[in-house]
Amino acid sequence: MNQSNSVAEAMSQPLYLCPVCMRKLQKVLRFPSVVEYMKNMLTFLRQLADAGLVNQQLTNTALWLERCISVTDTQAVTDK
Repeated sequence: MNQSNSVAEAMSQPLYLCPVCMRKLQKVLRFPSVVEYMKNMLTFLRQLADAGLVNQQLTNTALWLERCISVTDTQAVTDK
């Protein structure tokens, strides 16, 4: 899951997981859906922001998660 060889390399990695790693995590942790995971991650990132612990990578990840959740919620509505 996003292996790195140094702290600098780890900090340059995206915070989101590839689909294969996401499925592994979902199976082990038994969370109901990827959307639920994304919403929880977004909540966590917002808590970091409220505590003043943000950087550009966290901000970009939060924006990416918001877009993913928005698209997923839109698709769920149109699929019904």
